Amino acid sequence: MIPATFSYAAPKSPQEALDLLSAHLGSMILAGGHTLLTALKQRKARAAMLVDIAHVGLDRLEIDDQGNLVIGAAVKQAALAEFCNRNGWALLAEIGAKSGDPMIRARGTFVGALCAAEPGGDWAAGALALDTEIRLLTQDGERMMRLGGYLADPKPGPHLVLEAIIPASMRDRPQGYEKVKHAAIGWSIASVAHVRAEIGLQVAVSGALARPQRLPILEQRDMASFEQAELDAAIANALDQLSFVGDRYAPADWRKRRLGLLLRDVFQSQNTEAPA
Repeated sequence: MIPATFSYAAPKSPQEALDLLSAHLGSMILAGGHTLLTALKQRKARAAMLVDIAHVGLDRLEIDDQGNLVIGAAVKQAALAEFCNRNGWALLAEIGAKSGDPMIRARGTFVGALCAAEPGGDWAAGALALDTEIRLLTQDGERMMRLGGYLADPKPGPHLVLEAIIPASMRDRPQGYEKVKHAAIGWSIASVAHVRAEIGLQVAVSGALARPQRLPILEQRDMASFEQAELDAAIANALDQLSFVGDRYAPADWRKRRLGLLLRDVFQSQNTEAPA
């Protein structure tokens, strides 16, 4: 299909981009564009204007003075994966190796993937497990917000996500990403991102739900010592409180079962020592 008509703007600063978003009702941000352009082509989305943020100076990718990982809104997924491999951010490096295909990683942005939070995406689950915060620009100025709150709550009017910040304390903790993927396209059918916490694990899931999310009900106790039946009951109780999505390839009930098996494997194999 051909997208409906839209206009295009290429601002040179974050404030100019925000002004365009505020002035044009129905405008949308274009970063990497893989999610948005596909939705426009299929007419699942319509935009009055695409605001391209490729040249507004949001390509920062570095470790700041406090050791936090700072990822600008224009940073490509491939660049982030390479950076994380070199600098010891194991979870994001692993997700980079398992997410999408090289063409998508070369064009898609990390922050764009967080904002889209697609059910079959990978990056948002990892970011949630790592306690990621985002820096927003609104007409009232800049503000910080937890990624989990941003994804769950109503969006704060016209805004631009400037960057994502991952706390330094997350880098050296035992962590990983387990994924059951679609055999043809590599999207997640069921995934678990996990990071060792002071007690138990921080876990975020994707693939089987309408959007990636944390599972705080499974983070309240250290379940490494649970007997099999007790662990299975805790996981089943957590999953029964969620709404699952599916399709002809992988129905919702099947995704739920696979996610449960992944969670069981993760909790059974977790390191019982305190995090580094």
